[in-house]
Amino acid sequence: RSVMAVVQYPDESELADELKQLDAEEAAVIEGVHTKYAERRREANEAFRARMQEARRREVEISQRLEAERAAKEAARRQEEERQKAIEQERIAAEYAEQRMRDEAQQMDEQAKLNEELARQRALHEARQPR
Repeated sequence: RSVMAVVQYPDESELADELKQLDAEEAAVIEGVHTKYAERRREANEAFRARMQEARRREVEISQRLEAERAAKEAARRQEEERQKAIEQERIAAEYAEQRMRDEAQQMDEQAKLNEELARQRALHEARQPR
């Protein structure tokens, strides 16, 4: 009991000041944690935005490249179609010309036969005529 009598209790104002000091330190630590967290979150958001921008840029680039490839394939397809059409037209024209030549040759043959027949009949007729 004599020891307890010697221990002095700090007065309330000292305790209140110490409590305020601890509260202030705690608030500063919490503020520091919040600041660090906010900074990390901001950095993470910026990095995410940068990655998203890059992904969008690549998407546009790929889309443009695919569109260009599609257009080139379409142009090549149309060109091949035109080439095939031209070949077919040439083939038809050649067939038509060949048929026309055959028809003309046949007509000439028929005309020659008619001329021969006519000449033969004239010769027979002249041979029957008295001289």
